[in-house]
Amino acid sequence: MEALIAEARNAEEPSPYENRLRDVIEDPAFSTGTVAPRTIAQPQIIRKPVQPNPEPEDGFGRIRRLHQDRKAAAFRRVLRELFTMIVSANAMGPIQPAEIELPDPICFKILCFNPDGTGRVEGGDYRDRFEELYGLLHGLDLGRIRECSSCKALFWARRADQVACHKNCANRIRVSRFYYRSKAQPVVKDSGLSAQIGRMLAQ
Repeated sequence: MEALIAEARNAEEPSPYENRLRDVIEDPAFSTGTVAPRTIAQPQIIRKPVQPNPEPEDGFGRIRRLHQDRKAAAFRRVLRELFTMIVSANAMGPIQPAEIELPDPICFKILCFNPDGTGRVEGGDYRDRFEELYGLLHGLDLGRIRECSSCKALFWARRADQVACHKNCANRIRVSRFYYRSKAQPVVKDSGLSAQIGRMLAQ
């Protein structure tokens, strides 16, 4: 489970361009042509130096690698969304958390061709990972999936009282608690009475 949470922390947010493009595609007014299409700002293109590839791959190899990268990114986003929903449900308090609808809109199944030309549908690599994830969540103490009180990162709590993902974050939390605790205590000014009492006792 710790490896899955670490993978979820590496999830990348969709770019603003992708979000706006998705909004335009899903807009029924745009698809029916009832309104003028909205203009989408083109993303800034940053040209990077081309790295020489010692083993050039064909077009199909590049397409497969790109497709695999997109599946991995989508899987990480689903992981982060699911774990964030679990953390939010646990933060509701001692009441029974509400049920969570699994954010798994992507099938991740593959269509295979039989020798006779017929097709069959099988679970792909990430479909198997989803099934493994759901098997881990069944019967798991979901309260151990937490959000760090310092850096707000997801982590797996090995101890019941663990509130931070790392020692550095735990130290920051302790310092912050000490600061606010000392700030909340009233400051009593010494009027010199204690010094006079000490001198009298010393005589």
